[in-house]
Amino acid sequence: MLLYAITDRSLMGVDPRVAIDRLLDRSPGPLWIQLREKDLPAGALYQLAQEVLRRLPQEVPLLINGRVDVARSLGCGVHLPSDGLPVAEVRRLLGPRANVGCSGHSPAECRRLAEAGADLVTLSPIFESPGKGPPLGLGALTETKAGGWPAGCRLVALGGMDTARTEAARLAGADGVAMIRGAWT
Repeated sequence: MLLYAITDRSLMGVDPRVAIDRLLDRSPGPLWIQLREKDLPAGALYQLAQEVLRRLPQEVPLLINGRVDVARSLGCGVHLPSDGLPVAEVRRLLGPRANVGCSGHSPAECRRLAEAGADLVTLSPIFESPGKGPPLGLGALTETKAGGWPAGCRLVALGGMDTARTEAARLAGADGVAMIRGAWT
């Protein structure tokens, strides 16, 4: 089961570089990392992403949250917000092999993003999560996958996820879980 670890310096308790090193030491399976530091200006985000990329093994993709310019300059992937650029345009800018993640907030939106060519789509919030509105529940994962799901796209459960809820998310149809708080503790 994929762990999609999302950074947030305000919640991590330590420098993201240190937290990523710790996570790499204890991650039991496939891992993707999203650098989600919305408050950083482009130059500081670029510098932090460079340092993170140097730490990551080749098999661990790094996606930059919402900043196609930074992702392009570093040759890494991008995670698009639900109101972000279209997947096809991002593929044109980053190339067909770049990892493109997207945020979705309903089964229909997630299917649309997957069919548009996203490599990973987060569905949220599955469980109660601060500031994220009413939880969709595990049934939303099952509904999202019903009727087929594009090969090569991972559906990832986000919102209130922790290690105890990972198996329930898998059984409901998730290919992975995304964690902010839970990934770094």
